[in-house]
Amino acid sequence: MKKIIIGIVVVGLLVVAAFLYLENSKKNNSYSTPEEALSNVKAPKLEVLKIIDTKLYDDVAYVFYYSEVGQTPKNYLCDRQVE
Repeated sequence: MKKIIIGIVVVGLLVVAAFLYLENSKKNNSYSTPEEALSNVKAPKLEVLKIIDTKLYDDVAYVFYYSEVGQTPKNYLCDRQVE
């Protein structure tokens, strides 16, 4: 009985450790430039066609870029906050 309880505790600790490791690895992504961080966004809502400018305010980067929205090719100016 004691071996079963110890086994359950060990498996539970392994699951918690794996979860914490995976969550921590998501947070530790650092990039040398805001443009590089923007290019590594997972599942972006808008495709970046051309980066216009990057502004830094209080350790937060704002990247201004052109993107096409909808089916008609129109250029829209967008900005995305990159942390």
